[in-house]
Amino acid sequence: IFVVNMGAAAGTLQTNFRANNGVFKCTLKDEELAEYVALSHFTSQEISALHLHYELLSSSNSKRREDGLIDQSEFQVALGFTLKESLYVDRIFQLIDINNDGFISFDEFVMSASILSSK
Repeated sequence: IFVVNMGAAAGTLQTNFRANNGVFKCTLKDEELAEYVALSHFTSQEISALHLHYELLSSSNSKRREDGLIDQSEFQVALGFTLKESLYVDRIFQLIDINNDGFISFDEFVMSASILSSK
């Protein structure tokens, strides 16, 4: 299990994480980690860190929709865009949202990060 100290951001984590004195543990199962490692060029520790980051992003919406998916507004905030709409953000979001359901799943997140990573 990969452990990350999330500090003040810990309050926005979803139920996929267990708190222990401000330290959060990724709870992806070993089989899930192995599958993501096989499908990407990331290590299991990197997948765990990406999962923690993904969960923070997917719960950042002010509407507090806790569905474990990143919508376009959460994606826009993650990229640091403050404008209401951005053609750049729209296009990047569409490229990552492979199944065109209007959300970025963790699978899509890992695959796009793997493709864009210089590792």
